[in-house]
Amino acid sequence: MKKIIKLVSMLTLLTILVCCFVGCAPKANMTVVVTTDPNTVYTVDLNKLKEGCNAMDVLEYLKEKQGLTYVAQDSDYGPFLTEVLTLKQSEDFNPYISIYTSVQAEQMTDYDGVEYEGVMLYPASVGIGSMTVEEGCIIYITLISY
Repeated sequence: MKKIIKLVSMLTLLTILVCCFVGCAPKANMTVVVTTDPNTVYTVDLNKLKEGCNAMDVLEYLKEKQGLTYVAQDSDYGPFLTEVLTLKQSEDFNPYISIYTSVQAEQMTDYDGVEYEGVMLYPASVGIGSMTVEEGCIIYITLISY
């Protein structure tokens, strides 16, 4: 009888420990900033998205879950944003939507950057449909003119 009680106690303890660790999935958040007035900032839990997703997948998730609105046109190079919330490019592309990133491998550091909460962001070297998202990254969407 003592062996059965020990066994049941051990199984109960093991079950409690497993449940604790399963409930503690690692946090993997990223930030999307849209430069409206004031800025619209989204924190995205990447654990809720499929592995290997890109920035366009994140925008689609925000559209479904938090009401983000955007218009994207298809091009030979992938999706091209023309509107995000109240940001809208003009017909002649002046102003136009520009996307900055904190992902170093995809930054064009030869161009002027912007600072957001102490992090330097640079224009993305790839389109929104190819942009990497990772824990802690920032995607910054704004209008610029040339």
